[in-house]
Amino acid sequence: MKNSNIHIGCSSYTTTLWQPLFFPEGLPRKQWFGYYCKFFNTYELNATFYRFPTIKTLQNWYDKTPNEFIFSVKMNK
Repeated sequence: MKNSNIHIGCSSYTTTLWQPLFFPEGLPRKQWFGYYCKFFNTYELNATFYRFPTIKTLQNWYDKTPNEFIFSVKMNK
């Protein structure tokens, strides 16, 4: 099996329950996404189901991810 076909990620990284289980104690919340990207190679944008993010938000996420990182977008009907 080729690893390039496997993408592991989550649909949320801001859940406060992650703080004691995944994120280092004291890591500021604004740094959570960058830390998440060190361990996962994809992220499902749940927010897009309700409203599409601004270009500034998308650029911010893009700037924090490695080149091979993949975003999936959840869309409403």
